[in-house]
Amino acid sequence: MWRTLDNLDVSGKRVFWRVDFNVPLGRDGEVDRFEDWRMAAALPTLDELLRRDARVIVASHLGEPDAPDPRWSLAPVARHLAKLTGRRVEFTGEITGPEVEVAVRALKPGGILMLENLRFAPGETANDPSFAQALAALAQQYVSDAFGTAHRDHASLTQVARLLPAAAGELMVAEINHLTDFLKEPRRPAVAVFGGAKAEAKLPALARLLPVVDQLLLGGVLANTMLARRGLAVGSSPVAKDAADALGELDQYANKILLPVDGQFALPGPSRMAGRTANLEDIQTGEVIFDIGPETARRYGHVLATAGSVLWNGPVGVIEEASYGLGTKLIAQAIDPKRTAAVVGGGDTVMFLKRENLLGRFGHVSTGGGAMLEFVAGNRLPALEALGYYS
Repeated sequence: MWRTLDNLDVSGKRVFWRVDFNVPLGRDGEVDRFEDWRMAAALPTLDELLRRDARVIVASHLGEPDAPDPRWSLAPVARHLAKLTGRRVEFTGEITGPEVEVAVRALKPGGILMLENLRFAPGETANDPSFAQALAALAQQYVSDAFGTAHRDHASLTQVARLLPAAAGELMVAEINHLTDFLKEPRRPAVAVFGGAKAEAKLPALARLLPVVDQLLLGGVLANTMLARRGLAVGSSPVAKDAADALGELDQYANKILLPVDGQFALPGPSRMAGRTANLEDIQTGEVIFDIGPETARRYGHVLATAGSVLWNGPVGVIEEASYGLGTKLIAQAIDPKRTAAVVGGGDTVMFLKRENLLGRFGHVSTGGGAMLEFVAGNRLPALEALGYYS
């Protein structure tokens, strides 16, 4: 049975709080305040745990280290959590062992202790039962807000949840509720926006969404691939050749799919910053589509301005280049938060929107990229299964 925080009596208990604090670090080695949204999103659960005098043991990963590496230590994340909460956050520098056990015993009600990067231990990604048991021995209860890694079958995400009384935190519940609402009872018109570079990973989600939505707006490699499949020129723009056949299966929904009609084109290399705007039929051999053009932005913006609900994953331009974020910015500005229930996910997209002060147009900012796509596609997520979501 799917249990939430309301089902646990956490007062005075040691709670293993699994989060996804996999946040970028700046050049100074500290958490960038523009990129701490994953941490901020989880704070309602922490506030509730502390209000109920839980002893909170915070556990997360950072990056993909396969051994202890000071570059991937969670020490700066612990410092940033202290800034966000205005509370003292103890940091062990270890994951398990005598030092951690002493720190856990010293933890008082309302106290916070952060463990070192879980992926410093090979047992985490290997889903080692003995490592899971060592983690579970630290706590009396388990709460998960790690939606961003819910599609991973790792020790702290699945096995520990089965070894302790477990529940979903407030962020995890919000993630599932917002995505489920869009999939099952979206406000009409329902619009999906998909862009970015990882076309193949998004196809299963699109296959499930197209029967649901009223319009699908495409950008990035997905748009390039669909345009090329329809015999339209895309110059030297990247296309997902392996996805072309799968996209063909979506032709039955062609009347729902909007594609770019113009774009920002440039030659790759140093000259890419000197792009030009033109209709798609005018793209030259060797040119690459770096962003949607003004007419496409106008059309997409009109659809979004009248939408009842929006699900967005991936930018419509190459937002890593400062010159090519305008399309994504313009269509985000078209969303009216007073009339539209909008959900956005995908790390690059969210960070861009935050820097442009546009996250306020979205009612929910998902901390999941791959996990969001897997859930939308209808796949079973191991961490949710461990929490009893599918029971």
